[in-house]
Amino acid sequence: MDEKELANKVVLEIKEIRDVIEEDSQEKKWYETVYKAIPFVIQTVEDFALNYKTDLKGADKKALAVSLLNKAIDIPYVPEWAEAKLFSFGVELIVKFFNNKFGKKWLDKLNITT
Repeated sequence: MDEKELANKVVLEIKEIRDVIEEDSQEKKWYETVYKAIPFVIQTVEDFALNYKTDLKGADKKALAVSLLNKAIDIPYVPEWAEAKLFSFGVELIVKFFNNKFGKKWLDKLNITT
């Protein structure tokens, strides 16, 4: 798969994530949306890396997840850089907790999907 094709697939994934998060956020407070969105975005990034055979490593996947969350969710009165820090902490915390509790394949075991 060439870079242009991969970029198009990334754009489609981002649109899907935004649609799911925006639909969910209309019914909930921002922190409830973030709580639900983090595992969904982690799963999407993992699926993307697996399905499109990218060589994304842990730090790259985390950066992509944080970027997707930051683009899709706006926390009122919080600057973008601070949102990115909060999302980074949230992603790191969830991944570390579940890796320790269930091992590296916890997304498969818990079957976290949309």
